[in-house]
Amino acid sequence: MFSLSGAILAGFIGTALMTISMYSGKIMGLSMDMPRAIGLMFVDKDSKGLYAVGLIVHFIIGAVFAIVYALIFWLVGATQSIGMLAIWGTVLGAVHGVGIGAVMGVMPQLHPRTGPGMAIEPPGYFGKNYGMAMPLGIVIMHMIFGGVFAVVYGLLTL
Repeated sequence: MFSLSGAILAGFIGTALMTISMYSGKIMGLSMDMPRAIGLMFVDKDSKGLYAVGLIVHFIIGAVFAIVYALIFWLVGATQSIGMLAIWGTVLGAVHGVGIGAVMGVMPQLHPRTGPGMAIEPPGYFGKNYGMAMPLGIVIMHMIFGGVFAVVYGLLTL
């Protein structure tokens, strides 16, 4: 069964835990700060609303991806058990992370404040310019989103 409201709520929770994990990684030296990067697409780096805008848009993006994940679960028939959902969610999260990592290589062409000497230094493919742990971190963060989303979605809909 597909549930739009369940997908949005589970997506919110998955995005929240992914974001908390991201900031935990930042404490350990990783340079992940998606709310800041997203906020910088819309406001200047000195704006007081930078993180508010970034977080709002980040959670909206999380809800959109959650709806896509839930539709995929429904289409492949993975809505029979929480275990099956967890596996599918984690796999989709890994694929999602690989896709995001690939897009990071062209970020200077897509993001108005990314480039040498700008608010965001070019990350390179998979964020490799930010350190050796970034490629794995990107994939793991999206696997957290996918796995958490899937389990919460299952608890809400099964």
